[in-house]
Amino acid sequence: RCGYGVLGESACPTITACWGGVNGYGQWNTIQTNVQNDDEWEKAVSNVIQQQRPAPIFILSDDVKQQVTFFRFRRNDCAHGKKNKIDISHVEVLWAFVLSNLPKFMVNGSEDALLNKIRDHFDRTLTPPDKDYTDLIIEIPHAIEPNNVVNFLVRVQQIIRNLSPRVFSPPVPEELDFYQRVLHLNNSDISQNVLQFLQNDEDILVSYLKAYPDDIIVIAKNAGLIRSLWYDKLFKQRTGQEWAVFAAMLRNNLIPSEEIEEAYRRIILQSVGITSDASFLVLKEKGFFRSFHKIAFEEEMLDQFSWGNKNTQAIIYYIDTFPIDLEVARAISISFSKYYNPTTLQEELNKYLTTHPHKKEELVGVIREHDLPWPSYLKVLADIENEEPEE
Repeated sequence: RCGYGVLGESACPTITACWGGVNGYGQWNTIQTNVQNDDEWEKAVSNVIQQQRPAPIFILSDDVKQQVTFFRFRRNDCAHGKKNKIDISHVEVLWAFVLSNLPKFMVNGSEDALLNKIRDHFDRTLTPPDKDYTDLIIEIPHAIEPNNVVNFLVRVQQIIRNLSPRVFSPPVPEELDFYQRVLHLNNSDISQNVLQFLQNDEDILVSYLKAYPDDIIVIAKNAGLIRSLWYDKLFKQRTGQEWAVFAAMLRNNLIPSEEIEEAYRRIILQSVGITSDASFLVLKEKGFFRSFHKIAFEEEMLDQFSWGNKNTQAIIYYIDTFPIDLEVARAISISFSKYYNPTTLQEELNKYLTTHPHKKEELVGVIREHDLPWPSYLKVLADIENEEPEE
């Protein structure tokens, strides 16, 4: 592979294809001979750095090439005793240039060389899965121009997915980890392009945020994208991790105050599912459960067959977490005093009250205190309708 070669190594096995000519091997051999000649090496190295035809050997920007020429002349000033003054500032600038650009001096471009290293890292026949690859991430700012980061990540994505040993629907966890590392390289130009890459694909963006919910802050200024996430994209596929992302939005005040109730209502009316423990405190503090109480119990959405069944876990989660007040008891009593009721919710609520007798007593107490219809279609309560309450 061309990316593996440097000028002093044996000929690249695909050099003719890379250069697009039948004389590729001959030209390559000539270059190798010249750079080992004491009288020719300096001119030969300069020529291959600047070469454009039949194809460039090093994929370098014009700016880098111009800087190479500048430092070559300064080197000649030193070597040939010329009058131009050379001091420590020249050395420091040269050293900074070397540190910033040395990885780019790879045959046929540093991007291909880096991609070959990435391919080897994610090939489990060559590299164990727990091996750190921070060194490869650090190379990226030196090897990839910021305006080419998106295309670079597309190529990385193809490599990782092709090599992934797991049966996952894309994106696979390994690629999400890679995006996260590059995004946090502390290089604003690269980070902006990583963000653009993520935003180019809805599935990748949502999967990334579910894996790294705190990174919602990087799109904080994009109010339209934030809204589209909670309004549509985030809750399309429920995994439980969407709650961490939504809680991060609330924690960082990314949803305008005038839109919060709209967001709560839309999410609740779709299907709530069950929240993660890590998100609970944020949701509680921001008033989410007040909205859930209003919709599920005060507005009696619990009694809607489809909604009640789909939100069984959320309803029981609320009952388990919060006190059973009049509105909760009334919604339960009205729904389950009728023959037609949400059957999945009925079954699961029966199981819950059977295994949580203190909640059963709490519910019965409120029903009796307010003389509500008896929920006789909850089997766990059917047999105690006419029992005398305990003193």
